[in-house]
Amino acid sequence: MNPKCVAFVRLIAISFTFWVFSAEARSQEAWVDPWLENSQVPAIAAKAPGFNHGTSLCSIHAYLRKLNPRGANLRAGPGRNFLIVARIAGANPEDDMQPEFQVIGARNGWLMIHDPHWAEYGADNPQVLYKGSAWVAPGLIAFDMEGYTLFSKPRIGAAVLLALKGPEEEWTGANVRVEQVHGCSGGFLDITVRKKDGTRSRGWFAAICGNQGTTCSFGNEPLMIEERRGKLISATDPE
Repeated sequence: MNPKCVAFVRLIAISFTFWVFSAEARSQEAWVDPWLENSQVPAIAAKAPGFNHGTSLCSIHAYLRKLNPRGANLRAGPGRNFLIVARIAGANPEDDMQPEFQVIGARNGWLMIHDPHWAEYGADNPQVLYKGSAWVAPGLIAFDMEGYTLFSKPRIGAAVLLALKGPEEEWTGANVRVEQVHGCSGGFLDITVRKKDGTRSRGWFAAICGNQGTTCSFGNEPLMIEERRGKLISATDPE
């Protein structure tokens, strides 16, 4: 082969290799993990608009309820009198999945969420719809109830307030309907549920699954997380 042709081919190969490595680097730079570690939540929540010392801290994965196809308002504080800072879209037109987010705080019956995003199940390239933390009305969040136990307090080892199924009953989240979310603390949501017989119960619930693509694996025994002296502590953390 002509030496000039060989040199040209080598130049093309080197250029292509450089382009591949550059593309991979850009991809890694673009990757943003939207989920906070429990240890990060207090500092992030403290910087959020509307935060004060009456804000309870939590770390819960959830997603936007299918209510309004136009999406939901994000506000600068816990109430309708606060400024709308953004509006996030509803279902992703690519796969009909609702935006997912991490609930990191609660006050006055409103919930603080962080980095709402679209995420294709099994993919590692979430599309962040709003970067940062803001507040949503509690009726806008959704989740699956993997377990059936309501607790008396949002504490590790708290007493069982009520089992939402009998000993011989098979559990499915369809057995009850969440009527209202009142707040959160640690890994618990303060909820009111309504059973098929019409009876209502309120308590702290921890077996929360925010995965739209499949069920979670913990069943009725999730890893307990509680808010303790301004930190989020899990059952596996050393005393």
